[in-house]
Amino acid sequence: MGVVEKNPLASDNDWEEITEGGDAAIEEWIDEQMAGRTCAIVLIGRGTAGRKWINYEIEKAWNDGKGLLGVYIHGLKNVEGKTGI
Repeated sequence: MGVVEKNPLASDNDWEEITEGGDAAIEEWIDEQMAGRTCAIVLIGRGTAGRKWINYEIEKAWNDGKGLLGVYIHGLKNVEGKTGI
């Protein structure tokens, strides 16, 4: 989140700190990240469906009347020409 505005991404250490606060802390962080946004963009791959926090983001965007855009990336190759597992 925030890549377009050139906000720093949450590092692994940042994410660990956020998750230590439990579900409420994660929801609060997502809510803060989505504040002031008009659209949620979801990258759709093999492991997307059913993931708790992705579902939370989609539901939040929908309930807040934000636009939703899904970008199908399953099988997309990286710069080395390899696809994800």
